[in-house]
Amino acid sequence: MMAKLALIALAVCCSASVNFPRKQLGGPPSEFSQMTIPDATQGSLYHDSAMFLVQFEQTSENLWSFEQELAVDSPTSFSMSVFSSLDEHIAVSMVDPSGAAFDLDHYASKTYWPIGDGTIETTVYQVPQPQLGIYKLSLTVSDMPAERFHAMTNRSTLRSQAAHHGLVFLTNDSEDEIYTHLSSYRATMRQNDDLKILARMYDESANPALTENKGLVPQAIKDVISSAQLEVVYPDGSIHVSEMHDDGLHADGQADDGVYGGDFFPEDAGYYMVQAVLKGTNTAGNQFVRTAEHQVKVVPNDVSFTGRADMSLDLKNQRVKIALEVDEATKVAAGQDDVGTYRAYTQLWGHELLTGKEVPIAWASAVVDTSTALNTQTVTLEVDFDWLVQAKAVGPFVAKDVFLQEINTFVPVAEVTSDLRVGYSAHDHAILNATVTGLMASHHGQITHKMRFGVRPATNLTAAKAERRLIMLHGYCADKNPWESQPEDWPTDALYVHDFLQSRSHDEYAGVVAQFVADQGVEDYSLIGHSQGGIVTMHTYNYYWTGLDNSPEAVRKIQSLASPYQGNSAAGAWSEVLDSVSDCGANQDLSRDGAELWLAGVSPAAASQQYFYTTQYDKGGLFGGGYCNQLVNLIMKTPNDGATEIIYATLDGATYVDNFVGQCHIQDMEWPPSFWDHNRNAEMRAAAGF
Repeated sequence: MMAKLALIALAVCCSASVNFPRKQLGGPPSEFSQMTIPDATQGSLYHDSAMFLVQFEQTSENLWSFEQELAVDSPTSFSMSVFSSLDEHIAVSMVDPSGAAFDLDHYASKTYWPIGDGTIETTVYQVPQPQLGIYKLSLTVSDMPAERFHAMTNRSTLRSQAAHHGLVFLTNDSEDEIYTHLSSYRATMRQNDDLKILARMYDESANPALTENKGLVPQAIKDVISSAQLEVVYPDGSIHVSEMHDDGLHADGQADDGVYGGDFFPEDAGYYMVQAVLKGTNTAGNQFVRTAEHQVKVVPNDVSFTGRADMSLDLKNQRVKIALEVDEATKVAAGQDDVGTYRAYTQLWGHELLTGKEVPIAWASAVVDTSTALNTQTVTLEVDFDWLVQAKAVGPFVAKDVFLQEINTFVPVAEVTSDLRVGYSAHDHAILNATVTGLMASHHGQITHKMRFGVRPATNLTAAKAERRLIMLHGYCADKNPWESQPEDWPTDALYVHDFLQSRSHDEYAGVVAQFVADQGVEDYSLIGHSQGGIVTMHTYNYYWTGLDNSPEAVRKIQSLASPYQGNSAAGAWSEVLDSVSDCGANQDLSRDGAELWLAGVSPAAASQQYFYTTQYDKGGLFGGGYCNQLVNLIMKTPNDGATEIIYATLDGATYVDNFVGQCHIQDMEWPPSFWDHNRNAEMRAAAGF
């Protein structure tokens, strides 16, 4: 059996050349607020920690040093860890606020960074009931020639050169936290946009509902911040520091309200690590420092709408086609001959048949390519006639909230800020009015599958007796498929995707799945995914016609385990760690901001087909709170499973099957890995129809 499993798991391409047919999604006006670009507070970060970039200086021949002041403001405990590719060569020492040497070794415990399914060993220092004040950390590397030092530290997959030599993480067990978010997701993450970040300090104990209510903005603590800076690592590895201001002139609300704004204009496309750094003295009189890191993928600013839209009719399939004219002249001028691929979206409005009153009809969205005809570039969306019938609406039509998102980051790249009149011929106007009027007599108000997902292509249909298969997806940066660790839990002909040590967007990963099923010749299947693989099952079903649509209605088409649907609050820090030691690199879709932008495109009808499970650690550990990984708890919200935070693991509109306590994300954590659970595996297998 194992030989067969190995054989069928190996066939997967590194880059997909086969693509799934695309769905044309639609929904009622009641879902407008769910499907639009979200408010940037939805992707906010809040931490009681600080991250410092290590920059060694050569102080003498073969000797390298770094010093950092660390503000400890919690009388309960603080934790500190150093990460560097030089780890085993670094001597760590510290001086306490009184000037005496501090015995770090007494508080040291070995732990590791989870990198995909692998680990990198490091040390965490957890200090209970510390002396408050400023500690001075010293890192020293001895007996290392410059050539060797640079060979070990000048590694970067994100940038043209390394930005730092390591990282220091400090966490205070404190209710004083930093809260940050982008000012907006619109017109902020393209080249030369004005990218603004807002930051404040707040009292976590006075805002208990913050973790349960995304977008809830806490009241800022005034008069505690003495220094507010924006530190940005650019794609070329350079670090730019600028002041943040509480003057009412930087999208920060009122002057002197405790909210600080900072901005910069990214000239180059690529990954930026945008860090807000707040320092000051809290209400108890203790000095503090807090940071929050937004991972931002800046994309080219090379597409725009022209302000023209035209409608045509597909009478055979009873669909309205809306062609939105775009301009990619900047892309062409730059010598790029590839068509753009985007998530396109619009609201369609019309006029009530009897009263002539303007009424909302439906939203429309799809993954689209730009197409060119008669020197005009367009993207096309569809709306089913039955949406018009349900709204009792005909023309003239208006498109509202029109925008494009780049498909591999979901960064908004173009929008129409005013109502867009949709042109169509008098002939089509007469035909559509007559057709809609005729359909009203037989319409019963039901929302059909075709209204939700578009016309199913004939190529997606399969014979009733086609063999069904179960396909298992691994997560981000995995070096193995975790589902294969217990093959006895799955059908003997289960298929296991192997796309190891990769950082792919959700859409790129869906392309890998498309190539995989094409190579296997499978036309009817269910998907089960771990971590990012679970999100990709949702992405695939939402946007594409696949073998999932051939599955019987009575079975679960898509299921996930330990998937961070709402992203990871430590994505900015994690990307810096990975950049030093792994080829995986950053992943915008898994950041908090990127995840919120992706979630806006998930149709509620598609989400209703997802079944998901979450896991977390149980009680235990040095301070009794429990952990899967000590280091992860320094930078991520708790509880978590060592990689996925519970508060960011849910998907609105999907079925939350269960949360399992005492299970972790991967092997070799403090609790067994989630994918070892025989009983849950049996449940998932049976629910998928196998």
